[in-house]
Amino acid sequence: MAEKAIPFELVREVPWDSTAITPRYNPLEKLPILPLETGNSIHEPSYILEYLELKHPAPLLLSTDCGERLALRRFEVLCVGNLPTQSC
Repeated sequence: MAEKAIPFELVREVPWDSTAITPRYNPLEKLPILPLETGNSIHEPSYILEYLELKHPAPLLLSTDCGERLALRRFEVLCVGNLPTQSC
């Protein structure tokens, strides 16, 4: 959001803390979350990025080149696949 010069307030919290507001915005209780003025919210980093690119196209953060976009998506899938899973 800073790269696109979109004003925002960064709120940090521990999602599993008893005082966390995370569940109010994300039923999966995961961060990051982008609350919207409509009362809805967007969560999951790639979805947030896609939303920001579509709603605020300038400046572009993602390439419009098909090969570059697919390479980026492949890298993202590999990174997410290597994240440790949480256990309850």
